[in-house]
Amino acid sequence: MTNGKYVSVHTIIEKAYRDLGLSDDINFGDAVEWIGEAIELIGTPMQLSDKVANIDICSYKGKLPCDLHLITTSRAATGITVEDLAETPCRFTAMRYSTDAFHHHYCNSCKDHGCDSDLTYKVNDNYVFTNFETGVVQMSYKAIPTDKDGFPLVPDDIKFKEGVAGHLKWKIAFIRWANGKMPAAVYQKLEQDRDWYIGAAQNRGHMPSVDQMESIKNNWIRLIPKINQHADSFRSAGHREERYTHNSNASRTPNPSGDKGDTFFNYKDSNNES
Repeated sequence: MTNGKYVSVHTIIEKAYRDLGLSDDINFGDAVEWIGEAIELIGTPMQLSDKVANIDICSYKGKLPCDLHLITTSRAATGITVEDLAETPCRFTAMRYSTDAFHHHYCNSCKDHGCDSDLTYKVNDNYVFTNFETGVVQMSYKAIPTDKDGFPLVPDDIKFKEGVAGHLKWKIAFIRWANGKMPAAVYQKLEQDRDWYIGAAQNRGHMPSVDQMESIKNNWIRLIPKINQHADSFRSAGHREERYTHNSNASRTPNPSGDKGDTFFNYKDSNNES
């Protein structure tokens, strides 16, 4: 898990200059693009920002957020607009990804679009396509964090910084090696270091914290599996399960010691949800 702090592309570029001992300038735009490539190559969700977007649906489609990188989950409210959310109480329903091969064909002239009872969506060509004509899709997604200038931010972790800087140094070295200005052995060493630290950053990003492991433990160690967590957007996935005992006269106690009569067990979340 990352610590939630980030450094700018300028920090990474300065590191590449120091490590390679560069004295000539490199193209800033190219360097920023290579840093973005490294972030995508590492590809761990922990390095990304959590965002929520309200998307207006009109004629069965809505525009996706421009900074969307990975979709986490989506829910929807039909028959309203984004402007209505501030004034009108509404109930969102969890959506699932459609398995309908003709899902994108829903339109006013299509007579078969009412056959599905649940809310579904697909994404394609920068749009989200739904099986309802109008409404709002509230989409939780992951985005590459950026600074005030729109440049990507890199997690303030030594393995991430080495991995991203290593990719930048490798790109610079490749151009010099291809033009005969760098020995092959030096280029190969930079390539090996880049691969090593990209993998190290990936492992760092997938390692949960103690608090995250507690939620994972609560989700896995259960006597009654919860198969409908998608319905509440996984809000209760990390809730702890507790066991209560009941005797024949319907008394309830966490500790049945001293009770008489037959007992049976009831399992619920620690927040009293079934």
